[in-house]
Amino acid sequence: MIYDSTPEDDYNVRGISSCVGTNNNKIQASATGGSGHHQASLDGQSWYSLPYTFENLAVGDHTVNLRDSIGCMVHAKTVSVGSMVVDVGEDQASCTNTFTMNAPPLNPGETGRWTVASGTANMSEPASPTTAVTVTSGPAKLKWTLTTPDCTFEGEVALTLIEPPRLSSGNLVDVCSGESFTYTAQSTISPTTFSWVRADIAGISNPASNGSTNVINEALINTTAEEINVPYIFTLTANGCTVSETVHM
Repeated sequence: MIYDSTPEDDYNVRGISSCVGTNNNKIQASATGGSGHHQASLDGQSWYSLPYTFENLAVGDHTVNLRDSIGCMVHAKTVSVGSMVVDVGEDQASCTNTFTMNAPPLNPGETGRWTVASGTANMSEPASPTTAVTVTSGPAKLKWTLTTPDCTFEGEVALTLIEPPRLSSGNLVDVCSGESFTYTAQSTISPTTFSWVRADIAGISNPASNGSTNVINEALINTTAEEINVPYIFTLTANGCTVSETVHM
């Protein structure tokens, strides 16, 4: 016969790092749901009925295997203990200077605080695991210090500013009514993709227009005796960043 663990089984494996010595770490394993007894084995050694706490563990990675009451392997997990480093997520890169931190939520009795390890940055809520950060001089590196009733953990994340494209071809051009003109947009970054749009403007008889290149070639008709500002909104994309800039005719 072929057996399978009941779908309602729920397994939990949790590492507990000690601040005293290097071999005082623990891993707790438990299971809920399903039927019968479940067992856990650490690093291929003996099996123990759940819930069970493996104690006196050395710093490093340990593999916990779990099986159900009929001996079918149902779960395996690698757990790291003894490290004084807290995972605060991947390094981040942004086209803007704003970031959101990703430290784990605080448990009861824990406190945390972000500080700037390098660069220049401002935090809206330094004690929040998910504070918003504005980098004013980058790249910047932020450190999260997590304090538990027994330990202090630290983790760092690097914040990199990606340079967005900008128009380098000027944003103010004088043109005469009824005369054809050509404007060729250029970017501070190569390659850059361009598109542009011009809305309906009161006093200009030309209907709204748009293009998917960096070139505008039109003849605008001013039906008034006054000068009219006609904005062309360019969208520039480069380095994974998209920005909008306006050229006034």
